[in-house]
Amino acid sequence: GVGVSHAIGTGSRDLSAEVGGSMTEAGLALLAEDSATRALLLVAKHPDSGVADRLHGLLAKLGKPVAVRYLGEGRRGEVDGVLYAGSLDEAAEAAAGRIGAAPSTRGDAARGGRDARDSAEQDGRRLVGLFGGGSLAAEARCVLEARGIATRVPEEKLSANAALPSGNLVVDTGDDAYTVGRPHPMVDQTVRCGLIRAAGSDPSVGILLLDLVLGDGAHPDPAPEIAEAVAAARAGRGGLPLSVVASVCGTRRDPQGTARQEETLRRAGVEVAPSAARAAATAADFVLSARQEVAR
Repeated sequence: GVGVSHAIGTGSRDLSAEVGGSMTEAGLALLAEDSATRALLLVAKHPDSGVADRLHGLLAKLGKPVAVRYLGEGRRGEVDGVLYAGSLDEAAEAAAGRIGAAPSTRGDAARGGRDARDSAEQDGRRLVGLFGGGSLAAEARCVLEARGIATRVPEEKLSANAALPSGNLVVDTGDDAYTVGRPHPMVDQTVRCGLIRAAGSDPSVGILLLDLVLGDGAHPDPAPEIAEAVAAARAGRGGLPLSVVASVCGTRRDPQGTARQEETLRRAGVEVAPSAARAAATAADFVLSARQEVAR
């Protein structure tokens, strides 16, 4: 329910030591001077510690409310007036709350729940996350691990024609390994749909965790392809159940239509959550419930 005055993409390497946060600093300066911007939200992956320390000094002096989410890091709370959130959900709600919007009642996806440390994944209890981008994949890993679900990123590129590596997996199919010489999965879902079919057909996998990102320039109608891949995966399991949880990142003004994409996924038997963090928390609940059933 809160409008966005500006959204500035700086690139995933901007906060590296080599680049030094040049674009982020320029963007912050512009937003600090913009009268239509009442609060700022900074999201980044794996910032260099020195760059993050320097940015903190700038953020604390902007004169506007600021919330920060560094993906993969734990919650630090408020430091010098800057809130370091523990999830994207918390960061967004904090930024909205600081300009007077009503807080969500969904709660923090990374907290609570049952804690059952990871064990050998057998009997359809494994989780595989196949994401279209690194940011939401990193957020999912953080939420899952907070719930006691250990995950890893495969060392080698996954192939639809090869066996899956062991363990619970979270994969960014937008990584260079999957996109060199071909379009990004937000535009062309061929590679990711092939992996959905392959991973979903594996009897050791019980839960697939997915995301869809909408917007101008993205795939014009992604949900039907995902639904078809999920159906093919289930058909290849010999009757074994497969839970699928997904989030749709977009707005009702996006050309793909958020409601239409969500409804297509639901008709395909996909559990649709309101955010990537909530989807990861829901997937964690599936994993933990499956473990309890096996324990009985």
